[in-house]
Amino acid sequence: ADLLEHLYIVGKKYPNNIFETVWNLQFKLCPNVLTFEALHKSVCIPVLNECKDVLVSLVKRTMTLEDVERYFFKYQNQELRNNLEKLCQGMQECFPHDKQLLSPGSWIRDVVISIQEYKKISSYMDAAKVVLQLKESMKLTGEFTAVDTIVQQLRPGFKKQTISVISKEL
Repeated sequence: ADLLEHLYIVGKKYPNNIFETVWNLQFKLCPNVLTFEALHKSVCIPVLNECKDVLVSLVKRTMTLEDVERYFFKYQNQELRNNLEKLCQGMQECFPHDKQLLSPGSWIRDVVISIQEYKKISSYMDAAKVVLQLKESMKLTGEFTAVDTIVQQLRPGFKKQTISVISKEL
């Protein structure tokens, strides 16, 4: 199968917003692409590679929290699950012998749960930052240990950690 057929399979036969997000991010890197060859080399091939990398990094739980935000924060549970399943089905059809691409299954449910947990944690961190800003600007006193603990999780490099750090215990 050729590249255009693969793009059709992943983008149209199994339509999903994750493919569209990857396509748009890649296309922004090459806004002045004029020739078919340049489009092929600078957008099409990298998009398929990135879609594969997204799936493999989720299966292996090596995707950074930064990438989780970039690709998945706009989706709710069922929408995210549906998009991952469609992307997975399309990529498997394109690359049936690639052992890194797993069939949709329980790993998708587990990943969706982790992403939703990270979304909650992220919103708690945002709220904690606001509370500490209020504390400082209004010179509030009292016990802010819990808020300080949450904000400490925002240390530099936090979003470079992988999704594997997300658990219900966190």
